[in-house]
Amino acid sequence: MAAVRPAGRRPASACAVALALGCLVLSACSGSGATDAAEAGAAAASTETAPATSASTPAAGQGASAPASAPAQGQQTLSPALGRTMTISQAAVSEEPTAFKDGLRQVIYHVDTDAPYSVFVEYYPNGEKAAADILASEQEVFSSQGVEVTVSATTVEGGSNAQRMDWTQEGDTAWSATDPSGVTTLTGAAVFVDGQDGYAYSVYAYGPSDNGEAVAAAHAVLDSLVVSAP
Repeated sequence: MAAVRPAGRRPASACAVALALGCLVLSACSGSGATDAAEAGAAAASTETAPATSASTPAAGQGASAPASAPAQGQQTLSPALGRTMTISQAAVSEEPTAFKDGLRQVIYHVDTDAPYSVFVEYYPNGEKAAADILASEQEVFSSQGVEVTVSATTVEGGSNAQRMDWTQEGDTAWSATDPSGVTTLTGAAVFVDGQDGYAYSVYAYGPSDNGEAVAAAHAVLDSLVVSAP
């Protein structure tokens, strides 16, 4: 499945990776960029708890405990970032986790079903940025790309200073089965929240706007977020 990255998101490693995936690159690759392959791999291995190839088998040593309630049928609870869990489809697969030079850690999940969606999980583990700082930066990038966003206060269990951002954008993606160009309208949302011990998290989820089930599934991932001690 070719996935469109949200307007404000930097590619997982470099613009060339996004192009190789058939993605529409709306981001200007802002920020300090990814580390080289060896550095990124080492950092991801030491800090990421998400699986590198399939979300169906969580990696060993996950740091956060799952919510008390069991996930619904066809869903699973993962800890893709230390101190934060989420519930996502068992059909989800993930890209290789990436570490950026500014301290950012990132892993991206894709669900390629009749209700497709993608989820970007990012966090700063050492107090490099607070949730409010991440949100402000994202608003600037989205604005520079001509994408209007709506920001509202929200709540995340165990977290603080949580904010939600909603938007729509046009994307060139394999999700569009009717348009020969592949361009479709995507509905996206993101949650920014401060965790414990200097951790700050941002989670982005989006699906095709004409597929209500996909959009609902993407939003449900955001609703499932739980923050605990890393």
